[in-house]
Amino acid sequence: MKKIIKILTVCLLILTFCSCSVQEKMNSEIFIERFSENCSELDFNNSEIIYDESDCKIFIKNNAGIEFLIELKKDDNNNINKLNLVTTELKAESSFISVSKKMVETYSPDDSSQTIINELFTDGKIKNDFVFFETQWYYYSVAKTENAIYFSVENKKLSPEKNTDLTLKPNDIDTEKGSD
Repeated sequence: MKKIIKILTVCLLILTFCSCSVQEKMNSEIFIERFSENCSELDFNNSEIIYDESDCKIFIKNNAGIEFLIELKKDDNNNINKLNLVTTELKAESSFISVSKKMVETYSPDDSSQTIINELFTDGKIKNDFVFFETQWYYYSVAKTENAIYFSVENKKLSPEKNTDLTLKPNDIDTEKGSD
């Protein structure tokens, strides 16, 4: 009898600990629900959400009236595989960084949001360039131009593999001269 109780207890413990994991897949509705709870600076009550076959676009303002576009790219199973954040308000760097951090916390909670922000942004500023950072399961990127600021998170597990081709063809190399 004691052996049966011990076996049942071990089985229950295994089932309990197996269910405690971070959810790596989420659809648009789940993300919007969690993000609206996590990012109180955005006005989700007055946002415009447009659903499409391959993505979901959210036009939203923060408490200061700064407009953002959040794009949720979906895979064939309706799971989000990439998030994009864009604003044309170039002076809104601190708000943009704050919303970016909340997106990381919501979409990729297994990564340290503060580490990601420190790698992508310098002293709370956005570089006038393209910055890329990679963790085990996610790609992160930021770009700033004279017209807009862009942030992206992409799930490596859910995105199609990227193959890069060689840029030089064998016949482009002059075998007579060697390399200079």
